[in-house]
Amino acid sequence: MKHNYISTGFDGNKYISAILTESCRQVRGARKQIWNTSRSFAPNVIPDD
Repeated sequence: MKHNYISTGFDGNKYISAILTESCRQVRGARKQIWNTSRSFAPNVIPDD
């Protein structure tokens, strides 16, 4: 039972890591989209990348 629990825990960590990586990627993409929109409204306020 302990061995099963431990291996499931590792699988869970991989799953959580994948979710975190994916959400970080989505946040980065959304932030870039927001920045591009903001730049068109106030191009002098936000510096170019």
